[in-house]
Amino acid sequence: EDGWAIPYGSLRSVSLIALLRMGLGRAHRERLYVEFARMPLYEDMAPWNIVAQGSRLEYIDQDTKDVTFDKEVARAYQTMSALMNYIRSVRDFGKCTGKARGGNVYGIPYVSDCVKS
Repeated sequence: EDGWAIPYGSLRSVSLIALLRMGLGRAHRERLYVEFARMPLYEDMAPWNIVAQGSRLEYIDQDTKDVTFDKEVARAYQTMSALMNYIRSVRDFGKCTGKARGGNVYGIPYVSDCVKS
């Protein structure tokens, strides 16, 4: 429990997961994908946190709806490249003894490499 109240009210939308599981035709699925790709990047873009309201998709997760990551993601490639090159140098020193115990839960490359202690 995080103290956030879920603002129940009149429902005028259908969750994206429900729409996708209904077996939409190719044209409808493609239109939803284009709409999805145009959305800002939120922390939890799981399809149950996105709803179709009329012809638009909306993000509804109350805990994370006020923060987007569009600017941060623009630097993601640079960050991964920096980690990859850093790890290459650590390996060349012969100091890369493995990944952190347990790795990282999302399987993101480079984040837990060469940091075993």
